[in-house]
Amino acid sequence: MTANSVNVKTPEGTITAWADGPGEPYPGITIEINGIPAAVVEWHDVYQCFVLRTYTDTGEEPLHYHRWDGTAID
Repeated sequence: MTANSVNVKTPEGTITAWADGPGEPYPGITIEINGIPAAVVEWHDVYQCFVLRTYTDTGEEPLHYHRWDGTAID
């Protein structure tokens, strides 16, 4: 978690949103549920577009990886 974070307590745990700044390789916003990555919206330098990554409940490799316009990235 970084200084640019917000925690929301819920009856089932904590949702955390944190931001990576422009100095990071993929600046964007990460959402965690109980400390496990759930989704990331970021600028992807290689593809030169915003992308959305979603994860399984284990936080392992991304389950889906899409451009902001909805097209899948391989």
